[in-house]
Amino acid sequence: MKLKFCLTIILFIYIIFFIACNKDSNKNEEQTQIVNISSAALNVKIDPGIRNYADVILKHFAAIENGDLTAFRTTLKPAEDGSDMYAQLSLIYKFFGDFFNISESAFNDAVANGGPDMDRIMTIAFYGVYPQRNRNNGLIVTEIREIQNFIEITVIDNKNEEIKYRLTYYSGETPDGSVIYAVDRHLPMPKKTILVFPESKNLFQYDSVYTDTYRYGLPNTRIWGWSKNGKIAYSMERHIDGRGGQVIYFIILDLITDKNIFELKMDSYDHDDAENEDLYILHENAIKNALNEFDIINEGTNFLPFPLVRDTIEFNANLTDVTYKDDDWGFFEKVVTGYKISVTANTRSKIIRTLVPLSNLTNGVYVCGYVLSPFENRMMVVTAEEAYVFEGTEMFYIFSGCHLGVGFN
Repeated sequence: MKLKFCLTIILFIYIIFFIACNKDSNKNEEQTQIVNISSAALNVKIDPGIRNYADVILKHFAAIENGDLTAFRTTLKPAEDGSDMYAQLSLIYKFFGDFFNISESAFNDAVANGGPDMDRIMTIAFYGVYPQRNRNNGLIVTEIREIQNFIEITVIDNKNEEIKYRLTYYSGETPDGSVIYAVDRHLPMPKKTILVFPESKNLFQYDSVYTDTYRYGLPNTRIWGWSKNGKIAYSMERHIDGRGGQVIYFIILDLITDKNIFELKMDSYDHDDAENEDLYILHENAIKNALNEFDIINEGTNFLPFPLVRDTIEFNANLTDVTYKDDDWGFFEKVVTGYKISVTANTRSKIIRTLVPLSNLTNGVYVCGYVLSPFENRMMVVTAEEAYVFEGTEMFYIFSGCHLGVGFN
């Protein structure tokens, strides 16, 4: 890390010296020139919030297609430090490597360590004027959209294949008060995934009952789909108290027996702190194989609050026969020792589960809602246990199967 920092400082000092030596020969070169391209005329879909950047981005990709290094330079952000300059050198070599007549490894070595090739690399990258070298890739920009703090560009080539690029963007004020818009740097595209991610949901969103204890553990859940024979796939995304990081549990649950028939634990600590969708992608083959093995179909089911009304029947879920004891640890006055989950259908009812809490320090149990099967007359009832953990309370969800047509008395 220290070596990389020192090399960056040396490179920056070298660049400042080089620019100073070449200043007189480049008095008439502007830092950034914007060519006004009519975006609407090109039928490009552009997010309204980034229209000011559209022209420079279109010019950026036109320069790549035309092999026009001079035009490409004018789309880049003015370098503020050695890190900016290093990123620009790498970007220029990526798209204009044939201008340098040097291998990629020799180029990277010269940029990192200096050497006899550095003067020539700097001249070609930032000052040389060369004829265009048309790539004939037939690149056409079809969409420019903003995603969080970067822009994603969709391009179609002459084989009608879609290519996506991601970049960060820049705007700044020039000495005369005008604003320039420019490309900052390109970002690596995320790994392509075979997974289709369902929405991440807060299963406690419908409950307005809160205890006085500081609740900080509220995991999110994704419903991946159902089978046609009583199975559901879901995942639980939990941030770990005390230690930090994230653990995701991917589960396939048999709602007839209420038993897990497949479990996969994914821990960010085992994968360089990868979290959320990045952590799923690292296990995509195992997830996809499990979905296929148990015939799980992604139908996009909703998580909803009770009551569930079907025809003339109103279904509700309740927690009954809740038992308590004194808390030997002194965190709460009482803790839960047992309870039952009851489902009613108008005036009829049935007990679908009898449970002992997962933790001896459970101070509350709640009904959260339900997920309805798109294939069967069945639902999954979601309840929660609130238990004391490291610095406060955390929610632990319980999923229980309920057939809507049988068992009611």
